[in-house]
Amino acid sequence: TQEAFSAASGHELVVGARSNSTGAIDGHYSGRLDEFAMWTTVLDADAVTAIYNNGSSIDLSEDSGNYDNSSSLQHWYRFENDYTDETGNGTTGTAQGTPSFGLDSNPPGSP
Repeated sequence: TQEAFSAASGHELVVGARSNSTGAIDGHYSGRLDEFAMWTTVLDADAVTAIYNNGSSIDLSEDSGNYDNSSSLQHWYRFENDYTDETGNGTTGTAQGTPSFGLDSNPPGSP
């Protein structure tokens, strides 16, 4: 399912954990994450299919096939050994705790 998200001014966006009412980080996710992106619009089904059924990463900063939302892309973190925002918007992430990077072509739950 798709959900609209809005971050209030001055609040941090937390990926892989939750921020409680005092702003403290808790409830860390113990699984794996690969690429996190945010757009200013809800993606249509064709765009989502183009992103996920490609079988490999596509460049979200360029329109390709049924993915035509590159102009709405606000943040894109690939998590390839760093927390760089690939959009160039200057919003490099900061790690908390001890996350690690790794390449795994066969993640848990895959055949």
